[in-house]
Amino acid sequence: MCGPQAAAQPGKQVLGLALICPVVVAEHAERDVPERTVLYRDPAVTGALDAEDARDYAEMAVTESQENWELFRDHALPGLRAFDRRAIGRIAGRQDHVVGYRDAFRLLEHYPRATMSVLDGAGHNAHLDQPDLVHTLLDEWLSRVAASQMSEVSR
Repeated sequence: MCGPQAAAQPGKQVLGLALICPVVVAEHAERDVPERTVLYRDPAVTGALDAEDARDYAEMAVTESQENWELFRDHALPGLRAFDRRAIGRIAGRQDHVVGYRDAFRLLEHYPRATMSVLDGAGHNAHLDQPDLVHTLLDEWLSRVAASQMSEVSR
């Protein structure tokens, strides 16, 4: 077993697990993904980019805007440029057409205290599409993990 489900195996050694748009089903053809959706297009943004940047951004953007492009450029594009595209071919925002969100619900049976959030207006780069909401959710999760750890220490 690999991926997010494998993290359930160590038991109490893992205090918590935060996943943002995780791959749950390895084979892309077997994933339950929604159709590619763009909620807002701004041709001025993509028109100002070179062809490769415009292609990569347009392939992932759910909401095209100058701010979203800058977040994508600074936080996602370096990874896209660095990874081996041939190798990746071998191996949950609501609009995530890359890994989808429905398959992630399978993880709930492994994590009885899990919180699952599906963010409208977010794709595979949910942390860039909805940064404030993702920050709030992660902050709340960290608080629960810390509280859980404190209750374990006091036992």
